[in-house]
Amino acid sequence: GGEGGGGAGRSEEAPPAERGGEVEGQEHVEPHVAVLFPWFVLTLGVFVYWILTRHLPWLPFTGVMFIIGTFMGVGTARIQGMNQLGESMREFWIPINSEVLLLCFLPGLIFKDALYLNFHLFKKSIWQLLIFAFPMVLAGTALIALITYNIFPYGWSFNFCMTFGSILSATDPVAVAALLEAVGAPPRLKVHISGESLLNDGSAMVFYTIFSGLYLLETGLPGLGEDYTWGSGIVKFLRMSLGGMMIGIFFGLGLVFCLWILDRRLSREENIVQVAASITVAYLCYYVADAVWGTSGVIATLTAGLTTSVCARAFLSDNQLYEDFLALVEHLLNTVLFTLGGLVWGSIIANSDERVGVFDARDWGFLFVLYLLLTLIRYFLFAAFYPVVSRIGIKSSIRELVFQSWGGLRGAVGIALAIVLDNEVASAELPSDNPVYSQQTNKLFGFVGGIAFLTLVINATAAGPILKKLGLVDPTPVRKEIVACYHTHGREYTIQKMLKLLTQPRFHDVNYTVVREHVSLVEHLTKEELFTQLEIFRRASQDGSRAPKLDGFWPYLDEAGPDKVADVEHERGSEMMKEIMEDLRASLPMGKVAQENIGSFKRKIEIAMTHKKNNVSAAEVTSKETDGRLIELRRIFLEIVRRQYDEMAQAGELYRRDFTTLALDESLAFAADRVNLGEPLQDWAFTSILDVSLMTTLSPLQRLPVIKSFTHAHELDDVMRTLAGSAADGQRLPRYEVVRTHVDRTLSFLYAHRRAQEILQREFVNSAEFSEYEKQVLQESVDECNAAEEYLGRYPRAVVGFFVNHKFCQILLSFAARYVKGLNEGKLLQDPEAEEFMEEITEELADLAKCAKHVHAGEVQTVEEKE
Repeated sequence: GGEGGGGAGRSEEAPPAERGGEVEGQEHVEPHVAVLFPWFVLTLGVFVYWILTRHLPWLPFTGVMFIIGTFMGVGTARIQGMNQLGESMREFWIPINSEVLLLCFLPGLIFKDALYLNFHLFKKSIWQLLIFAFPMVLAGTALIALITYNIFPYGWSFNFCMTFGSILSATDPVAVAALLEAVGAPPRLKVHISGESLLNDGSAMVFYTIFSGLYLLETGLPGLGEDYTWGSGIVKFLRMSLGGMMIGIFFGLGLVFCLWILDRRLSREENIVQVAASITVAYLCYYVADAVWGTSGVIATLTAGLTTSVCARAFLSDNQLYEDFLALVEHLLNTVLFTLGGLVWGSIIANSDERVGVFDARDWGFLFVLYLLLTLIRYFLFAAFYPVVSRIGIKSSIRELVFQSWGGLRGAVGIALAIVLDNEVASAELPSDNPVYSQQTNKLFGFVGGIAFLTLVINATAAGPILKKLGLVDPTPVRKEIVACYHTHGREYTIQKMLKLLTQPRFHDVNYTVVREHVSLVEHLTKEELFTQLEIFRRASQDGSRAPKLDGFWPYLDEAGPDKVADVEHERGSEMMKEIMEDLRASLPMGKVAQENIGSFKRKIEIAMTHKKNNVSAAEVTSKETDGRLIELRRIFLEIVRRQYDEMAQAGELYRRDFTTLALDESLAFAADRVNLGEPLQDWAFTSILDVSLMTTLSPLQRLPVIKSFTHAHELDDVMRTLAGSAADGQRLPRYEVVRTHVDRTLSFLYAHRRAQEILQREFVNSAEFSEYEKQVLQESVDECNAAEEYLGRYPRAVVGFFVNHKFCQILLSFAARYVKGLNEGKLLQDPEAEEFMEEITEELADLAKCAKHVHAGEVQTVEEKE
């Protein structure tokens, strides 16, 4: 086995009877039960994440998962039930081998942090980071050892205290990375804290290896320990640190070569292989460095990640896939790792009969004293080294060092090192002996887990407010101006999208009073601003688009200034609007389809069939449907419709979780089966059947009081009754959700089919061979649209208008969210800035879903609507 900190395969676990596991007569536990715990934790993590992001955003996710794991550990140790989850935790995860723990979780997390570390700032601050990672860690180890040796009443030897100090002196890179993401730390501070935690974790493992070897040697336990002199200790230190760097460079360059040869950017499979190669190299690098060569696996993986970041970023074919996969890996590993850390620590403090020794009230008192002393030691060390680190590298301010001192979290890495020591002693100490050393390592385990618990609960929770109090996240005046510019551009972007939507016939009757109430980005729209945006739209629209119809906007627009409210100004504005709209219509080239109403394809097809004679008659087309050409054209048409549904979903018009989307997607599958049998298009019929089936299934759930309260069903049903008024047929209008689904489905169906009609004619208009088949398919689509329009006519116009207006607002808000997301992904908006924008958009979407107003402020109803 290796000699590194945790060297995998170096030590053996104690037999179950000695470690408190399976005892004689106990029922055998099947190995497959082991997989239950991580998947249960990940499922639990989903609900925890939802609660925290919606209701308790100030609590750190990893800290909460550690607390949950602690309670699970205490419960498992105290309650000896034989349910499968308890067996999974008790038999497989609480006694987990520490080397396996490190090898499973650390490589992926460290590689991801190193890969996305700002290398330019890291390089400039390397001397600062080396001071943080080596002299400060050694000084912190010595100070912690002196305190515990002179204050703690446990009779620990000095070597044991130095081992204890080496475990606690390093901050956990995993916990720190999660903290920095949560609080939105600025780049320079991120480099200081992340770089320190990544490097000093490796150095602490080196110091741990040296001092734990000395401690184990003095215990006299057979086969444990190693003697170090000053000279051999320095050699060991250089071997583990510099050797780890060399191994990391080797694996990093190997990964660069792999990414270089996998350079087919258009091959989706090769993009996936690139990601697989990266995560494989990360784990293999850690294993070889730690278990094979006895060096620092942390430093090796860190170096491999930095090498990849510098040399191979240009070779990545799909950066988004790469980033998304590593983010997924980080979330999965963090969720399980912190819960597991809490689980193992909870089993210690539960004081069950399975463990050697107890963690009593006196120990809890010393734990809080130790936490306070560790905080003071960290502040003292940063103050002592401040004169140096403030003058080198990228320098450091006092405020940054104050927060960096506070942000020294401990986590699962320290717990893993404590497990290493506990396992080694437990495996060598016979049950017949007085387990004095097992009691010491058990006590150390309790303190290490307790410090991790307190830093995750106290330091991580208070980090955000402290960061703001110190002014480290306060935007500068220049930054505020930049964000304001993005807000202005976002408004212009949304207005342009709004004008684009208003060219579609389905949105010709949209009312601005609804839009301005639900979409703040287009609130207080003036005539002058609209004129400017229309001119921009005219210059940009060279793709055959129609002119936007603004009949529902013009009466409600604000004047350009407070004095421009006179009738003459209104008339001048109307004339200006008329001129712009005439210029707009004249400038937009109209294609063969765009020159006519989308819904009038039937008339066009009749004219074409009258004046254009081909060799294949309509009757012959019908008789030859089985020859495959008409079938293939119908398949193509359905795929075009499917693509329209996908684009609507991407634009936020359809939700992938919505039953409307499910009904539309499934209807295409049913229709495709019929088309393969030679039957005409009939996806509308299948859409209706599926929609009714889904709503019938959903109805009993919607009547539940909890669901009705959550969805505001009472208020929304009242809206439907108000809008319906006295229907001509005297029938009661269905519930809100039923009507919404019906109208939404029908409007989406009509839009997708009409867009598909345009695309089909444009794609095949020059193909004489398919001309009659094209007409046949278009006619079938027109018939489907007529049936959908007839169905929509069952509802009063005011009801349909209500949903159209709200659908229009939903699409605009989705466009705004995509705009903000793009700025954030391009690093033009920082995470806290983007979150502020997104929270506003999310709240507006939530208010839109609950809107129970059939008349909005300032809305002028027509005579027809009043009646």
